[in-house]
Amino acid sequence: MMPETRDLPKCMLAGFDGRRVLDWILDALRAAGIDEIVFVGGFRMNAIRKAYPDLRFIRNSLWRHNNILESLMCASEDLDRPIVVSYSDILYEADVVKRLVATDADVALATDPDWRRRYTGRSLHPEGEAEKTAVSGGYVCDIGKHLDAHAVQGEFIGLSYFSARAAVEMRLRYVALKNSARNSPFHSSRSLRQAYLTDMIKELIESGLKVKPVPVLGMWDELDTPEDVKRVRDRLHASAKVR
Repeated sequence: MMPETRDLPKCMLAGFDGRRVLDWILDALRAAGIDEIVFVGGFRMNAIRKAYPDLRFIRNSLWRHNNILESLMCASEDLDRPIVVSYSDILYEADVVKRLVATDADVALATDPDWRRRYTGRSLHPEGEAEKTAVSGGYVCDIGKHLDAHAVQGEFIGLSYFSARAAVEMRLRYVALKNSARNSPFHSSRSLRQAYLTDMIKELIESGLKVKPVPVLGMWDELDTPEDVKRVRDRLHASAKVR
């Protein structure tokens, strides 16, 4: 994402219909009734603190060396209640969040069933990078970048809901693994330290928790490359002209 992210994390990028990426996320969460928001981060945290003084911040001091799962686990003390977990480089609307929290499943994942269309023309971010979901009997049975694109039913967009039971189970399993096998392979990752959230979701599936896909159709975007930034800005600009 250079040069735009030389001095700012992706969530602080502006120019998306007059808002930053993080503005989109916060607006959607708050419109869905979520007002207790914790931001976990590391890179250029002071800039985010200054711009959003009303948020509660937790620093991932090892952000250069770990990955998404360990970053989330910096907030493990909050994993004792129902929670929504969001990546910070995606755009979505409140309706997606509302449908997630309304589910009766242990875990709900916002998934895009029309995901392959979004990879057309994305030369810098191929579909092999998609966190794909396989569904059986109405529930997610497997998840990860490793899955065959022709044998899945959607892409996990990076927005999820965990019931209190699932959040506690996630924390307990992480603690147990950290104490016994932190440097061992963990599902699709080479170690727990380098694991993705999707690896823990797979762990929860194997433990017997029900993971439900919640379809998202055209109400989201992700920002992984300069191509993505231009595409999303152009689309929002065109939409604003139509309005």
